[in-house]
Amino acid sequence: MVVKLIEVYDFYDSRSSKSKSLREVYVNANHVVSIRPDEYTRSLMAEGQLPEDMNPNQSFSVVTLNDRGSMTIVGDPDTVHGKLFQKILLG
Repeated sequence: MVVKLIEVYDFYDSRSSKSKSLREVYVNANHVVSIRPDEYTRSLMAEGQLPEDMNPNQSFSVVTLNDRGSMTIVGDPDTVHGKLFQKILLG
């Protein structure tokens, strides 16, 4: 099952300056190993380092994939888990 999520990623502008941005990603739920809260990205929001139009109360999760890669996803772990596995359960 492939599910669309929103990823927080490092974006480099034309001056090679790094900032954070958002993009849609498609994740195969069968490849997810773990989902955990991401307080670091939440602290970046408090410091104003994320897009200004985001809800200041937004939570984030780190999703680890079985290829040992990981990504920061918008949403708390329960919400992300629900999106990834809800459709599998419903069949």
